[in-house]
Amino acid sequence: MRTLIGLLLLSLLGIAWISVRSLLESYRENALGPSDTPAVVASIVSIGTVIGVLTGGILTGLAKLVQARGQSEADRVRAEADMVRAQAEMVRARAGLPPADGPPANDPPDSPPGGQAPGGHPPAE
Repeated sequence: MRTLIGLLLLSLLGIAWISVRSLLESYRENALGPSDTPAVVASIVSIGTVIGVLTGGILTGLAKLVQARGQSEADRVRAEADMVRAQAEMVRARAGLPPADGPPANDPPDSPPGGQAPGGHPPAE
């Protein structure tokens, strides 16, 4: 893909160079006249196209760079969060506590963690 874009850009630059050179030679020999209209139009169009392609390529490259930097930052934050979770699980495992993913083993599944009833009061016995 890059090769194709490079060849396209080189061909556009070549066309622009040839048309501008032709226009300047005609101007040097004699003043510009109606017969030089195709060379003037070709010069303007080819230079505008080259500028547009270069600008588009630069902006696309910058957009991909910004996107890649944002993605790498998001990946780094996600990895740090996973590391903190893993360290917390390691501390829980060393202390003999249950994993944080599910309810503690001694609590019924429908009760809140810590053995407290809704409202912050201990369960009635």
